[in-house]
Amino acid sequence: MPYGTKKPGSKKPGSRTPLKAEHVLGEGTALFATPRMYTYLVLAYEAGATQGSPAKGTVKFTPEVERLIEAFHHVLAGGVLEKNLIQTPGNQAIVDDLYERLEEAVEETNLVNKKHGSYKCQVLL
Repeated sequence: MPYGTKKPGSKKPGSRTPLKAEHVLGEGTALFATPRMYTYLVLAYEAGATQGSPAKGTVKFTPEVERLIEAFHHVLAGGVLEKNLIQTPGNQAIVDDLYERLEEAVEETNLVNKKHGSYKCQVLL
């Protein structure tokens, strides 16, 4: 089945419907995030998820993050990952803090969405 197609009743990763034109953001579009989601994303940036210079327009993901994105894309396309992706564990206190912040950010985002009855803030995990 081609990417982006969906079987009736299917919730399998990679089986979603294709994006419609109205879902694609154009130039000058403002994106909104809850304060906690924004903080989480800034922390990911500050923790070294990217490299390069924003001022020079050379920012890109680090090779380690690129590998995670590649794995993520394969999962979305119906692929399966190995059980353990971690070769060397990171600082557990930082890992715990990031998990806690992400959990709070998702909770806050869901509360905003529920209150407004629409996707004012979207969480992509």
